[in-house]
Amino acid sequence: GSAEAVGRGGLMVPPLASVDTWVETIEHVMGDSETYARLSAEARANAADPRFDPDRLADRFLEIATSHIARNHTVKSTNVSP
Repeated sequence: GSAEAVGRGGLMVPPLASVDTWVETIEHVMGDSETYARLSAEARANAADPRFDPDRLADRFLEIATSHIARNHTVKSTNVSP
């Protein structure tokens, strides 16, 4: 989910939060050098996590897509009338 992808290097703001909430959150991070440095370091560490490796993600996507296509093709093939 989003929280997993963001990790400890980011802050979650509800998408329907008020503009003021978004502004306050951004100003908090940008206005506090220690918070900015901490979140930046944690974001870099999170991005280096093998779970987010682009090749691994692409391979997993292809595995799921191929399985889905094979499963649906088999179901459709067995339900075809002569």
